[in-house]
Amino acid sequence: MTKIIARLIVLVSSCLLTIVGFAFAFPTLLFFSLWLTQIRKAPATSEELKLFLVITVMIALAALCFASTRHLVRRKTWARYTSIALGALFMCLGSLIIYDALHTPPQSQKDEDFGATFIGLPLIAAGLWLISFLNLPFLRREFKPAGDIPASVSTETSS
Repeated sequence: MTKIIARLIVLVSSCLLTIVGFAFAFPTLLFFSLWLTQIRKAPATSEELKLFLVITVMIALAALCFASTRHLVRRKTWARYTSIALGALFMCLGSLIIYDALHTPPQSQKDEDFGATFIGLPLIAAGLWLISFLNLPFLRREFKPAGDIPASVSTETSS
């Protein structure tokens, strides 16, 4: 029964990572096209460099989400650790988005608050899922490599 639950948790976690990866990848296309339109023969301004940095970070996060998804299904231990770290990052990012929306000047529009909550809360929920469920003891045992059996145990059983 625990194997079925472990497979279900890994499947849901992989789907969450894929969805968040696409959420990072699609706006990157928009930012990249915006960045390409700003390229000119003059030296780059600080705003263009900031936009390029945002594009680079979002591409890296999307690639990391997709790589973790692929190897999480294959039960790689590093993918579980990476997914837990991404979950913590998603929680921090979602909290910062909501905090920023709630601490804007009062003359700002309320639609922005709703949009930030619409983005921030799912990020927090996905991060909480990844951190809590990928740390369950029976799921940790599923990800243990086969080569972790101590030599004393394997020699005692063969004699």
